[in-house]
Amino acid sequence: MTVRYCPFMGHYYRFKRGDPAVILSGRYEGHRGVVDSAVFQRTVDYPDEFAPGYHVVLEDGTVVTVRWDQVKPGNLTCPPKTGPGVMLGLDHKEGDIWQGTDTRRNR
Repeated sequence: MTVRYCPFMGHYYRFKRGDPAVILSGRYEGHRGVVDSAVFQRTVDYPDEFAPGYHVVLEDGTVVTVRWDQVKPGNLTCPPKTGPGVMLGLDHKEGDIWQGTDTRRNR
């Protein structure tokens, strides 16, 4: 498999961690979530291409990687995850990263 890469590509990321976002196109079109991080990697809908994008935590807790042009600002309708043992995204009961944001494992 050949992967395309642009070595001197610059990009301004308009979203920051915690910004609400709506996915505009692709497999998760119309889903709402919160930006977790800005990345430069392969995405769900463009697996053979490295591109600037975001990790977005959807309302159901799924974490997806989307290109920068697949998201727009949005209003989040779900409350943040709270409860016993939840602090800064770490679930102390399970000793694991909350909602599958640990990329070493699938949840």
